[in-house]
Amino acid sequence: MATSSQDDWRKNEWKPLVTLLCDIGPEKVELSTNLSSQDVLTLELQLREDVDAAVRAFARRSRWPALTVEESFCLYRRFQFALRIAHVLATPDRSKPNQRPSIFPNPPEDFGSDAQLEWLLIDAWNHVGRPIWQCHVQGKDDPY
Repeated sequence: MATSSQDDWRKNEWKPLVTLLCDIGPEKVELSTNLSSQDVLTLELQLREDVDAAVRAFARRSRWPALTVEESFCLYRRFQFALRIAHVLATPDRSKPNQRPSIFPNPPEDFGSDAQLEWLLIDAWNHVGRPIWQCHVQGKDDPY
Protein backbone atom coordinates (compact mmCIF):
# COMPACT_ATOMS: atom_id res chain seq x y z
CA MET A 1 0.00 0.00 0.00
CA ALA A 2 1.38 3.42 -0.95
CA THR A 3 2.10 5.90 1.82
CA SER A 4 1.09 9.54 1.69
CA SER A 5 4.66 10.57 0.85
CA GLN A 6 4.73 8.06 -2.01
CA ASP A 7 1.48 9.51 -3.36
CA ASP A 8 2.81 13.09 -3.02
CA TRP A 9 6.07 12.10 -4.71
CA ARG A 10 4.16 11.09 -7.81
CA LYS A 11 3.09 14.75 -8.21
CA ASN A 12 6.41 15.48 -9.95
CA GLU A 13 7.69 18.15 -7.54
CA TRP A 14 11.00 18.38 -5.69
CA LYS A 15 9.65 18.98 -2.17
CA PRO A 16 7.70 15.70 -1.87
CA LEU A 17 10.84 13.89 -3.07
CA VAL A 18 12.65 15.04 0.10
CA THR A 19 9.89 13.58 2.27
CA LEU A 20 9.87 10.36 0.29
CA LEU A 21 13.64 9.92 0.60
CA CYS A 22 13.32 10.34 4.37
CA ASP A 23 10.51 7.76 4.50
CA ILE A 24 11.97 5.07 2.26
CA GLY A 25 15.67 5.33 2.97
CA PRO A 26 17.50 2.44 4.56
CA GLU A 27 18.54 2.57 8.18
CA LYS A 28 22.16 3.43 8.87
CA VAL A 29 24.36 0.36 8.49
CA GLU A 30 27.99 0.12 9.51
CA LEU A 31 30.47 -2.44 8.32
CA SER A 32 33.19 -4.21 10.24
CA THR A 33 35.72 -1.81 11.70
CA ASN A 34 38.45 -4.13 10.40
CA LEU A 35 37.96 -2.87 6.85
CA SER A 36 40.46 -0.38 5.48
CA SER A 37 39.26 2.67 3.60
CA GLN A 38 40.46 1.02 0.39
CA ASP A 39 38.43 -2.12 1.24
CA VAL A 40 35.29 0.02 1.71
CA LEU A 41 35.84 1.82 -1.61
CA THR A 42 36.46 -1.47 -3.40
CA LEU A 43 33.32 -2.98 -1.88
CA GLU A 44 31.21 -0.04 -3.10
CA LEU A 45 32.57 -0.44 -6.63
CA GLN A 46 31.96 -4.19 -6.57
CA LEU A 47 28.35 -3.71 -5.46
CA ARG A 48 27.60 -0.71 -7.67
CA GLU A 49 25.57 -2.60 -10.28
CA ASP A 50 23.61 -4.55 -7.65
CA VAL A 51 22.72 -1.36 -5.79
CA ASP A 52 21.81 0.35 -9.09
CA ALA A 53 19.49 -2.58 -9.84
CA ALA A 54 17.88 -2.29 -6.38
CA VAL A 55 17.24 1.44 -6.95
CA ARG A 56 15.67 0.74 -10.34
CA ALA A 57 13.50 -2.01 -8.85
CA PHE A 58 12.27 0.33 -6.12
CA ALA A 59 11.64 3.18 -8.57
CA ARG A 60 9.35 0.93 -10.60
CA ARG A 61 7.65 -1.10 -7.87
CA SER A 62 7.85 1.11 -4.73
CA ARG A 63 9.30 -1.82 -2.83
CA TRP A 64 12.91 -2.62 -1.97
CA PRO A 65 14.28 -6.00 -2.99
CA ALA A 66 16.14 -8.00 -0.36
CA LEU A 67 19.52 -6.38 0.28
CA THR A 68 22.66 -7.67 1.93
CA VAL A 69 24.20 -5.72 4.80
CA GLU A 70 26.90 -4.52 2.42
CA GLU A 71 24.36 -3.37 -0.19
CA SER A 72 22.38 -1.56 2.52
CA PHE A 73 25.59 0.16 3.64
CA CYS A 74 26.22 1.40 0.10
CA LEU A 75 22.60 2.41 -0.44
CA TYR A 76 22.56 4.38 2.82
CA ARG A 77 25.53 6.44 1.58
CA ARG A 78 23.68 7.20 -1.64
CA PHE A 79 20.61 8.27 0.31
CA GLN A 80 22.63 10.67 2.46
CA PHE A 81 23.91 12.30 -0.72
CA ALA A 82 20.49 12.24 -2.46
CA LEU A 83 18.83 13.94 0.51
CA ARG A 84 21.30 16.81 0.33
CA ILE A 85 20.67 17.28 -3.37
CA ALA A 86 16.88 17.00 -2.98
CA HIS A 87 16.93 19.59 -0.19
CA VAL A 88 18.80 21.99 -2.47
CA LEU A 89 16.33 21.39 -5.31
CA ALA A 90 13.40 22.06 -2.95
CA THR A 91 14.91 25.20 -1.40
CA PRO A 92 12.16 27.84 -1.11
CA ASP A 93 12.35 30.86 -3.37
CA ARG A 94 12.13 33.65 -0.80
CA SER A 95 12.33 36.34 -3.49
CA LYS A 96 8.99 35.27 -5.00
CA PRO A 97 7.25 33.23 -2.28
CA ASN A 98 3.79 33.39 -3.84
CA GLN A 99 4.90 32.70 -7.40
CA ARG A 100 6.97 29.54 -7.12
CA PRO A 101 7.73 27.14 -4.30
CA SER A 102 11.46 26.65 -4.98
CA ILE A 103 14.41 28.31 -6.66
CA PHE A 104 14.73 25.40 -9.06
CA PRO A 105 11.75 24.72 -11.28
CA ASN A 106 9.90 21.49 -10.67
CA PRO A 107 10.95 18.66 -12.93
CA PRO A 108 9.39 18.62 -16.39
CA GLU A 109 6.45 16.29 -16.92
CA ASP A 110 8.59 13.88 -18.94
CA PHE A 111 11.03 13.50 -16.01
CA GLY A 112 8.78 11.24 -13.97
CA SER A 113 9.14 10.29 -10.35
CA ASP A 114 10.88 6.99 -11.12
CA ALA A 115 13.41 8.84 -13.30
CA GLN A 116 13.96 11.43 -10.54
CA LEU A 117 14.76 8.74 -8.00
CA GLU A 118 17.09 6.93 -10.39
CA TRP A 119 18.78 10.21 -11.30
CA LEU A 120 19.48 11.06 -7.65
CA LEU A 121 20.53 7.60 -6.48
CA ILE A 122 22.40 6.43 -9.58
CA ASP A 123 23.40 9.21 -11.98
CA ALA A 124 24.07 12.05 -9.52
CA TRP A 125 25.73 9.57 -7.15
CA ASN A 126 28.07 8.29 -9.86
CA HIS A 127 28.89 11.76 -11.18
CA VAL A 128 29.27 13.75 -7.94
CA GLY A 129 28.35 11.71 -4.86
CA ARG A 130 30.88 8.91 -5.16
CA PRO A 131 33.89 11.23 -5.68
CA ILE A 132 32.88 13.26 -2.61
CA TRP A 133 32.33 10.11 -0.54
CA GLN A 134 35.65 8.62 -1.70
CA CYS A 135 37.48 11.73 -0.51
CA HIS A 136 35.66 11.54 2.82
CA VAL A 137 36.55 7.85 3.28
CA GLN A 138 40.19 8.58 2.43
CA GLY A 139 40.31 11.60 4.75
CA LYS A 140 40.89 14.03 1.87
CA ASP A 141 39.25 17.36 1.08
CA ASP A 142 36.11 17.26 -1.00
CA PRO A 143 36.96 17.80 -4.71
CA TYR A 144 34.17 20.34 -5.14
